Amino acid sequence: MSDWLEIPPPGVKVTPGQAEASGENGLRAWLKRNVATGVPTAAPIGERLSRRESESLFAMRGMAIAGVVVAHATTWPIVYLLIFGIPLFFFLSGYLYRPVEDFPGYLLAITKKLLVPYVLFMAVIAAPGLVRTYSEYGLDGVLFEIRWLAIGGEKIGGVWAAYWFPTCFFFTHALYTWCARKFTATQISALCIPMLALAALNSHYADFWLPLALNVVPFVFPAMHAGRLYRQREFSPAFDRWFHIGAAVIGLVYLALVPLQITPPLMVKIAEYGWPVITLASALCAVIVSKLVCDRLARLRAVRLVFGELGKASMTIMFVHQPVQLSAIWLFDIYNEPFRIVYGLIGSYLLYRIFRLLRWA
Repeated sequence: MSDWLEIPPPGVKVTPGQAEASGENGLRAWLKRNVATGVPTAAPIGERLSRRESESLFAMRGMAIAGVVVAHATTWPIVYLLIFGIPLFFFLSGYLYRPVEDFPGYLLAITKKLLVPYVLFMAVIAAPGLVRTYSEYGLDGVLFEIRWLAIGGEKIGGVWAAYWFPTCFFFTHALYTWCARKFTATQISALCIPMLALAALNSHYADFWLPLALNVVPFVFPAMHAGRLYRQREFSPAFDRWFHIGAAVIGLVYLALVPLQITPPLMVKIAEYGWPVITLASALCAVIVSKLVCDRLARLRAVRLVFGELGKASMTIMFVHQPVQLSAIWLFDIYNEPFRIVYGLIGSYLLYRIFRLLRWA
């Protein structure tokens, strides 16, 4: 559940590379250093990442999963600024896309990585409640709750509030991988148009939902493709710089207007996708901004130790953070939200380390 990224031996060249202008001063040099990645040619699909970029992407995931915990543990207005959190996970998946030759073997691998933990964690968390239900309502009550949990998707909440994500991620990743075997990147780009049309229709009729969050797939599929296209872009350094400036302006302006209720928030789980195309595009721009930021912050040891480690544990945290942070209420009667955020992150990370020691993660 942790090896979404790999760290190759030192010396492997990073692609895309970092634009450097360390010997220059002024605004132009600052832009070259901080608002550009300097990509003159496309990165080959599946090329291994350098240690530096792996650390940056782990930090991105760590910040995103911390935002998920904040969103579930609080009612703070900051949750509206996290519209890029879920698109970030799918964007990174596309960014790290690798061609698959053995499709059945690939499906088996991601089933073990996503669906098996999904079922196991759900069963362990549900067990005490099912025992209580059996004592009060018998086998019929237990079967009713099991059917409800098996349906999954947006209707399950509480300790399972994040459990729509693993199944949605599984089906999106599988569908994208199948499409990438059959179609070119251009053809997949064309396929994203009807996908977004379906997502807009679902957003208009937001009460419509499917088991296992299948209805969300048409919305996040283009986000995954955007990650692949971003890594494969063939821009000159100058155009790349202006591309990132434009992404920063769009993403940050949209985010700034969400708390003012001028731009709509993005609630992926319940199919409230905001403005068709515009909200997703703005969220992806914010993802790109977060990558530029993390590329710089990941140089700091403290960022690598905190957010980098959270990034490695992100899928485990996704599965267990709700019961962990809610246990502060159940066991200790502590409702303090900052405490529950820290408690949820640390407790979930410690479980990840235990699972690693047991070779379960």
